[in-house]
Amino acid sequence: MKKSEKIVCIGSLLLALVTVAFSELDIFISSVFYSPFQGFYMRSEPFNVFVNDNMSLIDAGVLMMFIGFWLGSKINKESFFAVKKESLLFLFSSFAVLMVLGKI
Repeated sequence: MKKSEKIVCIGSLLLALVTVAFSELDIFISSVFYSPFQGFYMRSEPFNVFVNDNMSLIDAGVLMMFIGFWLGSKINKESFFAVKKESLLFLFSSFAVLMVLGKI
């Protein structure tokens, strides 16, 4: 494993441990966007409304981007825009899981 990969793994593990150890961070961060009187008051912001209304198109666009990167890596044989096949597989599978969870 390369040094940069080790750093990313250790950093991710530390962030996960901080999140588990200090679970009240989630409530604090949510309080930035939530008011007991108004609910999620940013829900009616134009950008949030646009994203909510067009989420299927955004998902399709990201999926097409991943397919484009995959095709580019097939043509280039090793990497495309410095994105390796293994990274694309991880990104694609993560995105697929998030799409399914988002629909549920």
